[in-house]
Amino acid sequence: MKILGQEFDISIKGVISLIAKNKLFVGLIILFAAIKYGLFNLNYDKYHIIVTLATFAGYLTVLVYGASFLIKKKKILLVNFTVLFILLFVVEIVCYFYLGMPKKEWKDYSTANPSDHIGYHLGHVPWADSVWHDVKINGNDTVFDTYYDVDSINRRRTPGYDENKKKYAIFFGCSICFGKGLKDNQTIPYYTQENTETYNSYNYSFNGWGCHHMLARLEHKDLSKEVKEKDGIGIYIFIWPHIRRAIGDMRIYTGWGHTMPYYYLDDGEVIRDGNFASGRWFTSRLYEYLNRSFIWDCFKVNLPTQIQESHMVLAAEIIKKSKETYEEQFGNDNFYVVIHPVDWEEFTPERNEQFKLLLKQKGIKYLDYSQKLSLDEKHIIKGDGHPNEISDEKCAKMLVKDLGLE
Repeated sequence: MKILGQEFDISIKGVISLIAKNKLFVGLIILFAAIKYGLFNLNYDKYHIIVTLATFAGYLTVLVYGASFLIKKKKILLVNFTVLFILLFVVEIVCYFYLGMPKKEWKDYSTANPSDHIGYHLGHVPWADSVWHDVKINGNDTVFDTYYDVDSINRRRTPGYDENKKKYAIFFGCSICFGKGLKDNQTIPYYTQENTETYNSYNYSFNGWGCHHMLARLEHKDLSKEVKEKDGIGIYIFIWPHIRRAIGDMRIYTGWGHTMPYYYLDDGEVIRDGNFASGRWFTSRLYEYLNRSFIWDCFKVNLPTQIQESHMVLAAEIIKKSKETYEEQFGNDNFYVVIHPVDWEEFTPERNEQFKLLLKQKGIKYLDYSQKLSLDEKHIIKGDGHPNEISDEKCAKMLVKDLGLE
């Protein structure tokens, strides 16, 4: 058998002879592999530094040995590529030490939920019929200590339901609408309900969600059958990071979003293909591999590096399809997007105007609160950054006034 112009005997005798000629190389590989997998299985949390160093040593041994072999065979082009890989590997090692030899999490990117489970359709969801205790501590300071009450169909409960009220207000969004760090009676849906005489609120949002979760939730079940009132309004609280969540960028995918719904555009049509882990095979596997690199951590690289117009178009089309699905289920076109402010470097007034133009072109009604609401110290949870109850109440009162929900 010929490899790179070199004849190799792949019989048992030939393999044994090859190992004997390269016993130092083979011995080192076996040693490093034994250290890596032995300590990994024994106690990775305790021995992660040794496991990582053994991994580095094993790969470096293979690269150096490969380079020396190619030099002997005068395969100059391949030698150059191998040397390039060695240099990249050295940079990887330098970054590892520069970062303080951190532990890399060995994440499982599989989808465990059965096909009939809501988690299969939406990814991470609040557990049904549960009270979730959430505590955040910075040093010796308790940032928040609160409870989230979740009903039987995975919605955060909004206290104060009044059966005499004849209209609904259903809310979609992320942690801002869900009310991360806040009590059940401190959220935007709650304050909206309390400031109207005719609307009961339903909170269909959750931490880390985006516009693709809104569409997935509407497609999963007919939500009109989950609210008692027959007339009302749908409100989606949008923030700029929802665009990155909709495309499942590298940091989101490897962080918490591998089971998020995966939508893409095919000739302008929004198509669902499972989740990011199952439906976007090559890109997701690449993200998983790159996430193992300390170079990416050291330089804080994300992919894609910038939001493109095509990403905004995808998000706008997902919102449009959500609007259309809402209209089919509820029989009215009272669907609004609320652009909430966000302290994020990619958010600019110019891009905001570009996105609003997309919404307008697609017939989506919106309210732009990006400049009307503030994220100063008075309006955020200190030590966290999410809007506090003061901000949520102000937002709700603006909604009631601007949408005529009194």
